[in-house]
Amino acid sequence: QHSQHSQQRYSTESSAYHPNQIHKDSVLSGLLEPSRALMILFLVILGCFGGCLMVAIDFFATKIATYQQSFYSLTDNIFGQTILYFIYQQFFVMITIYLTKNVSPLAAGSGLPEMKSMLSGVNIPNYLSPKTLIVKIVGLTFASGAGMFIGREGPAIHIACALAEILMSLKPFRFIGVTQTLKFQILSAASAVGAGSTFGAPIRGILLSLEISSAFLLKSTYFKCFW
Repeated sequence: QHSQHSQQRYSTESSAYHPNQIHKDSVLSGLLEPSRALMILFLVILGCFGGCLMVAIDFFATKIATYQQSFYSLTDNIFGQTILYFIYQQFFVMITIYLTKNVSPLAAGSGLPEMKSMLSGVNIPNYLSPKTLIVKIVGLTFASGAGMFIGREGPAIHIACALAEILMSLKPFRFIGVTQTLKFQILSAASAVGAGSTFGAPIRGILLSLEISSAFLLKSTYFKCFW
């Protein structure tokens, strides 16, 4: 009787669902369910906004570089052109440094190692906050426009993940952040948005984000990235 009671107790506990598991199953099962449809809508919005944001960064960085040529062409003297070129370049660089140091120090650096750490379970407070996102966008635009030799892959992934975090804080999409596994998959998909927008190659961006950002890989992550 004791063994039967233990087996019944074990069977009852095994069949019980954790609340997060119930929510996870309701999100991942069935395209016609409201939560599943909202998740797909979230991914579409993330891809559109992330792509448009990177296009805007490229546009304004190109404008800054174009005005730079007009600025140092105000004089015909080579020495004067060199001085004007340096002043123009350092103006945008100093703005970037000031914003990073005084407004959001978390916006410094590539952002890729930090995102890899976060996807491995390390919590970095305020790393995906709106303030960090704004400083990262301005800094990337100004530094690229000024002609600095910087890699755009890491900042683009950081920007896309911060955008995803902000979208997940909106009321219709708050259910995504309830399940940690689902949230990590969404951040991996955001990494694909950033990398794909930077290279102009969505499939390469997906594979790269899965390679460098995921500590573990689920098959369903592929479909979220493609969405």
